[in-house]
Amino acid sequence: MNIKKVSIYLLKNKTIKVFLFLLLFSLHHNLQAQQNRVGTSGVSQFFLNDEINYFFNTTGGSINLDLGFTKAYGLSARVPYAYVFPKDENISSAHQISTMLGGWYRIPVYGTLVFFQPSLEAGIVYQSVDFVSGIEMPKSYYPDFIMQLTPALHFVPEKIFKSKIDFEVAPVYTIIPMRSNIFQCIGGRFGISYIF
Repeated sequence: MNIKKVSIYLLKNKTIKVFLFLLLFSLHHNLQAQQNRVGTSGVSQFFLNDEINYFFNTTGGSINLDLGFTKAYGLSARVPYAYVFPKDENISSAHQISTMLGGWYRIPVYGTLVFFQPSLEAGIVYQSVDFVSGIEMPKSYYPDFIMQLTPALHFVPEKIFKSKIDFEVAPVYTIIPMRSNIFQCIGGRFGISYIF
């Protein structure tokens, strides 16, 4: 199969063009009509298993994007960074940076002011651990799978911010499956987003 010929055929085919136009128009119209949010959040989590012998907690922040395909559900994208506070005297520092995609479901709790929005996100976390000088171990950099469950409460004070600002408060549960163990953390997240 000649990929170049297939690509040219698809680009020249009027039916395909009309279909893509209708799909993009529908998606654009739908996204314009819903509550899409872009914002930032702060997160702090504590370890639940053997990692408590090596680390105190993780603290950091993230950039978030939520796209609502209806008023009830949508997709989320998140890029978090966290500094991992070491407990073991042989570890000088540790860091995590992730990219996650997921879905959310939005349930009104109190009119248009308070919403319950559980979300499930998964992606890749890139972790690094640096050891103190004199320790005969190389720097450790490795990617892992990450999954995060967040049953969040969202507050949209429409009278103050004209329904353009969304505040989020949420407990966060994170798992990172590894070869010999499953990294588990629990903590909290506070965020603020602009609704567009």
